[in-house]
Amino acid sequence: MPTAPHRRLLSPPVAARTARRARRAGLVSRAIVVAGVLANTALGTSAAGAVTAPATTLVANFGADNVTSYPLTGALHFNTAASKPGPKPVWHTSATAPPVPALPPNPEVNIEDLACPSAGNCVAVGSYLGSSNSGRALIESERTGRWIAAPAPTPVGAATPASSELGAVACTSAGDCTAVGSYMDRAHQVQGLIVSQAKGTWSASKAPLPKGMSSLLPQSAFSLFPVGLLGVACPQTGGCVASGAGELQSESVAVVLVQSKGRWSASRAALPPGAGEISLTGLACSRPGACVITGSLVATASHPFILSLSNGTWSSRDAPAPAAAAGNPNLEVGPVACPASGSCIAVGDYPPAAGISKGFLLTGSGTTWRVMPAPTPPGDAKANTYLGDVACTRAGTCTAVGDIILSETNGRWRAAPAPVAVGSPAKYVDYSDYSLSSSPLDLACNAAGCAALAVNMALDSDPVVLLSGRPGGAWQARAVPLPHAAGARSPAGAGAAIGGVVACPAASACIAAGEYYDASANVQGMLIGHTTAGWSATIAPLPADAGHDLATVQLGSVTCPAEGLCTAIGELDNDGVVVRPLAETLRNGAWQATAIRLPADAAQPQLQPDVPSKLLVNGQACPAAISCVGVGDYEDSAGEDQGLVLSGTGPSWDAVKAPLPTGGATTNQVAVTQAVTCTSAGSCTAVGTYTNPRGNIETLVLTGSNGAWRVTTVPLPPRVTTLGWGGGYVSVDCPAPGSCVAVGSYTASNGYSAALILSESAGRWTTISAPLPPGTVTGGKYAMSELDALACRHAGSCYAVGSYSPSGNSGQPLLETETGSTWRAVDPPQPPGASEGAELNAIACPGSCVATGDYENGNVLPAEVYILSGSGARWSAHTVTLPRPGARGAMTLTLGALSCPAAGSCVAAGSYSAANGDNKAVWLAEPGAAAGRMPTWLALPAPLPPGSEVTSLGRDGTITSVSCPHAGWCLALGTFDNAGGAATPLFESLTSG
Repeated sequence: MPTAPHRRLLSPPVAARTARRARRAGLVSRAIVVAGVLANTALGTSAAGAVTAPATTLVANFGADNVTSYPLTGALHFNTAASKPGPKPVWHTSATAPPVPALPPNPEVNIEDLACPSAGNCVAVGSYLGSSNSGRALIESERTGRWIAAPAPTPVGAATPASSELGAVACTSAGDCTAVGSYMDRAHQVQGLIVSQAKGTWSASKAPLPKGMSSLLPQSAFSLFPVGLLGVACPQTGGCVASGAGELQSESVAVVLVQSKGRWSASRAALPPGAGEISLTGLACSRPGACVITGSLVATASHPFILSLSNGTWSSRDAPAPAAAAGNPNLEVGPVACPASGSCIAVGDYPPAAGISKGFLLTGSGTTWRVMPAPTPPGDAKANTYLGDVACTRAGTCTAVGDIILSETNGRWRAAPAPVAVGSPAKYVDYSDYSLSSSPLDLACNAAGCAALAVNMALDSDPVVLLSGRPGGAWQARAVPLPHAAGARSPAGAGAAIGGVVACPAASACIAAGEYYDASANVQGMLIGHTTAGWSATIAPLPADAGHDLATVQLGSVTCPAEGLCTAIGELDNDGVVVRPLAETLRNGAWQATAIRLPADAAQPQLQPDVPSKLLVNGQACPAAISCVGVGDYEDSAGEDQGLVLSGTGPSWDAVKAPLPTGGATTNQVAVTQAVTCTSAGSCTAVGTYTNPRGNIETLVLTGSNGAWRVTTVPLPPRVTTLGWGGGYVSVDCPAPGSCVAVGSYTASNGYSAALILSESAGRWTTISAPLPPGTVTGGKYAMSELDALACRHAGSCYAVGSYSPSGNSGQPLLETETGSTWRAVDPPQPPGASEGAELNAIACPGSCVATGDYENGNVLPAEVYILSGSGARWSAHTVTLPRPGARGAMTLTLGALSCPAAGSCVAAGSYSAANGDNKAVWLAEPGAAAGRMPTWLALPAPLPPGSEVTSLGRDGTITSVSCPHAGWCLALGTFDNAGGAATPLFESLTSG
């Protein structure tokens, strides 16, 4: 920022920056973790003989904007007389995910602007993430060299918790500043925010709106570009001007606010003819009543304009363009500076061809403007001349920076190449383009020289550099200094500056404020001071509520060796930056969360939010109440995928790299551990895949004994050379030591899956292609088969289920049975009306076996479920009537979770989709059956957290896992979409009366 407090540089509207702002302002919902406790409450009996659950309370965060305490009661009641024979299931209300382990707090600081009316007295504004997981406007104030931080106040009628941000600030003197931005009101509409400082005290007010507008952005509207108040300039105390953008009846609107004697008025700016979204890029005032706003209307082409205030009237005109840029659809006008009355200067650019950027200068005021192409450095006529910012100390003495440095002396401009930062290849260095969002950073000048924060596009580890020099003199570039607590710099980005603004209130005294990634990849604020001794950085102070953990949880399975003793494992994602294995353990009615440290060779955290996680936890086994093993895969520091083995006792967990066979590939390795089972604590078997030196995918078998794992190589079936990239194992069971079975599939020569069975007998492993039912025509062009689940009653008596299709047109259920060491396929019965598309997806064998499946009944999508029960060659199919959603239409249905602690006491869980597309959780309970009678199944909707905002699982929610340690108690795991649309872990419990 220049010394004169009348100019404000605005960030251009770019998608990445917009998304970041919208998220902090609460405009875009975030995926969050919902915390709660699953209580083992005692059951009571009503006077009518119905089993009920006592009331409990769930405190849950259901979005970025509201925290609600929901009173929960027993959702379902069963009359004891109507449920005979067998136990009476009572479905407890759902409980959300247990607490997330403490991670380094991530305040996600975002410094947007900085104003310094005098040395040692500065104000920086922006936003941070508060403890309520919502973005809050931030004010960093320096008074006589001491910095303090506080959340900005919000007006009456603001949403609770506050959701706000500040984007610009201007000061006329120390303790007298005005900042503008936006906030969310209670109706979830975006309003303009004005925060004023008088004698050091800050107060907030709602910005007035032009006639006909009730908000800057209605609740149901969406804008690709920033909305709210985006710029402010204060040429005198009580006489400021602010600019902003909003939307009225789906039309983008430019809003201008003028303050006179402390009172604000708003009007809608008349723009040149054209349609499109409004992008405001600059605001400057040379004196009270004389201001300029630059921007563009952006549709299929960019249409830059200039708004001018003179004698109380706003006028608009198209921004002039160089002759060579006539008709260019990507012409842009950027920031503007007005050092004197009638003397303003703006920078702009256009791309004449791909990879080329040419800048230009606009000089003038009011409706009279001249255009001049940016000069090129001597001897480099073809240089890129993009310009991103401009600052002036007085009329005729200005500086512009971009791909080049322009210096004006007495109205004459000359160009020089921008210096290259130490360690940077001298290919393309952009000193004004923000690497993630193409947004210029900041430039400020005083009588002694200039300073700028800029982006070095050639450096990954230190993208932001500091540029300093004298107009017309020498310039130099250096890495931005970081606070001592920033951590080591690395190519992953930890310890790297990522943005900032700068001001130079006095000769030889400049200051910058911005953000950097700390050693934990969290976004922190920093303050950088410059004196004659050089540049130094300190951590910016934060409000007391800053640093909410942005972690999200994905839990894949739950296992309960005993009632009230459960473990769920999955991944803990710290806002797409740090991903770790996660274990949640339930003991004595309370959950405890443990973030598990990855092996030492794991890759460093990714700093790009759009880079997908390279960690996946696939399965687990808990042979004892406090002992569990999990498996998965992760990316190592060389970019190779490695198998992962997790082992835990209560809250204490370790992670180790899965060993590989001696002949495994040393490069381009893709190893995965996919399923695990244990015969006792300390004796486990895991199966997965790895890559051999020829690039083929082979079977990986790991045997664990007291924490030590050894690897066994297993040959593939005859004529099968690789499992293929889609091949692998989904389930493994070991009914006795040395006797194991695993099922999965490989990619056949026709490109479709073919089912596999992997067996161990007396320590020797073999693999066979799964047989198909007698009479099946094999070898078809589209033939496929797959096995999805496995259960063993004892050694030599195992069952596997899945589906197959001889032609690829319609699926049929596949049931494999083992007798001794021989496998054969049984053609299982199907319910009446099952036309095609039938499949089996889960099986359990507490004595005889129970499998769940679904089928089509004439509709395009599966709409019904059925239960298959039996053993050997004798099986029967039972249909189940599901709860209907009231709306007519086809429903998709899945039942992927099944647990049978005893014969006649099975529980299945899943979801079905109503006609409106929302998923509903559903439970199937087998509450006992008399000897010789057909099992009785009850189908009931699973309860959800009550409240008008959450009435279903949402579009993507489902029940994925259920565990019943005995016939009277079950726990299920799934997900539902919270009010903000974020996938949220969900637990359901069942107790039989």
